[in-house]
Amino acid sequence: TPWSGRPPLFFECSPEVVREEAGSWARLFVVDRDARRLRAVREQLVHAGKDRAALFFHGRFADFRRDLQTVAGLVILGGEGGPLSPGDAVELGALVDPGTPVLLLPASGEETLEALCRTGLFAIPEKTGGGPVRRVHSTELCSAVGVPLPESAFNEVKRRLDERYFLLEELGGGPYTPVAAETRPAREALLDLLRREGRGWPRRPAVLPSPLETLPGRRPWPRISVVTPSFNQGAYIEETILSVLNQGYPSVEHIVVDGGSDDGTLAVLDKYRRRLAHVISEPDRGQAHAINKGMALATGEILTWLNSDDMLAPGALHAAAFAFFTSGADMVAGLCGIYENGRLTGYHLTGAEDGPLPLEELLDLEGSWTAGRFFYQPEVMFTRELWERAGAHVAEHLRYSMDYELWLRFAEAGARLHVVGRPLAWFRVHPEQKTAKPEAYQAELRQVRRAFGTAGASRKPASGKLRHGLRIVMVNDVGYAYGAGIAHQRIAQALSGAGHDLHAVMLRDDSEGLPGSSGGLERAVKYVAECKPDLLIAGNLHRASATALLYGRLARVAPVHAVLHDFWPVTGRCAYPM
Repeated sequence: TPWSGRPPLFFECSPEVVREEAGSWARLFVVDRDARRLRAVREQLVHAGKDRAALFFHGRFADFRRDLQTVAGLVILGGEGGPLSPGDAVELGALVDPGTPVLLLPASGEETLEALCRTGLFAIPEKTGGGPVRRVHSTELCSAVGVPLPESAFNEVKRRLDERYFLLEELGGGPYTPVAAETRPAREALLDLLRREGRGWPRRPAVLPSPLETLPGRRPWPRISVVTPSFNQGAYIEETILSVLNQGYPSVEHIVVDGGSDDGTLAVLDKYRRRLAHVISEPDRGQAHAINKGMALATGEILTWLNSDDMLAPGALHAAAFAFFTSGADMVAGLCGIYENGRLTGYHLTGAEDGPLPLEELLDLEGSWTAGRFFYQPEVMFTRELWERAGAHVAEHLRYSMDYELWLRFAEAGARLHVVGRPLAWFRVHPEQKTAKPEAYQAELRQVRRAFGTAGASRKPASGKLRHGLRIVMVNDVGYAYGAGIAHQRIAQALSGAGHDLHAVMLRDDSEGLPGSSGGLERAVKYVAECKPDLLIAGNLHRASATALLYGRLARVAPVHAVLHDFWPVTGRCAYPM
């Protein structure tokens, strides 16, 4: 009997076994590395009218765990695909909690039993019944990394996989068909649960490497002042406050300046009042006025403001302080995670280089600012010395673009920027935010630029449309699947976040689709040529039956950088054999 709410998982069982047992459960997982056997199991269940309860998955335990992020309440090992390896046993241990029964059908053999017990993750019970079916249970060393799938998520993932595998007949010939897109609802269910139960950042401190007690040379960590302007953001402000309090930073001063909210914000402020440096709640003249009031109280060497619907990223304050120490810069900017409905949808990283903050490019609204070359406000911190040098205020007559106007004054004051490639902030996208209507804030941006440009003859925007990023094509064999594919994706995300124009191409026709992909060697080369890239980054090629000679053909189009994820082009073998 499986644990309540946790379906049983049938792994590489014969069609007859699954058909006989399928009627006992409202939901079950059928997982197999053999596409033909998976089809046969489904056909048996369809004929028996029992297929509606079964979610079919083509892959290994590792693939199932990564894509669905769920947990099984009972595991039946059919053994039709041969004995499990110790690596398979370890992956199974991440799918179950302690005490979960695992049944080994006769075909599993003694090798599978030995592989399970050798890991220490599974043990044979002291009392076992007779018969051909062997039984083990998971030990205290096991810990499922996922959660039980809600019924809605289970049904949606099942529908998508059935369509991909059986309606479109896109079951791959290997041991796994990439289905990251089809299984997304399962992973989103996990994130929703973590958020509802307060198990994720910022409601729980993040597990990060322990920071140094002091900066090098036994210098103390600098005091950082964070000012949060607020008005009727009761739905968000608690997480904003917690994202500062749970930094674990030894010298932080959080100042909240509320404009007289009447939506529950005051109850949140009362809850954390003793842990905040200052709390003000009174009518004000708007966001910029609140920021100025808070900055007047701030005593930190490093300053920033954090709006009441945004958050600091885990470890942001230590990272920023260390960046100021090592660079000697006046401003530090980092990655900004973009969140919508509680889910990460992308990252932003400034395209500006380390060094003087470029005034002319800041004044180029169309070519630089609105193109995302510069900053999301919460990703920036600055020194008190720069703040005072630039006038020690934000412009209170502005509703949307007080940050842009401040960066202009920073640039004019000779600010030097340093960029770090790690998250410093989380920016929320939601319908209630002021910048939800681009036409309103863009009009104000143009007014700021005109006013700033007329204040001095030297202030004028750069002529023409500037192209700051590179056009880069990412090429590999199977897209963003498997370890090397995931690594390739992360490289692409980092480059995209830095403002480059990314195009992705995979070489195998049966791989999971990528935006702009072509599929097939000849079409890939043609597509790359049509992109006219400045740079081409090649990853793994061998699963598309391509060799390193392909680099030569691609090099006729653009400079090629090869990322040797597993050294196949050099050694002719995979460093991670199945």
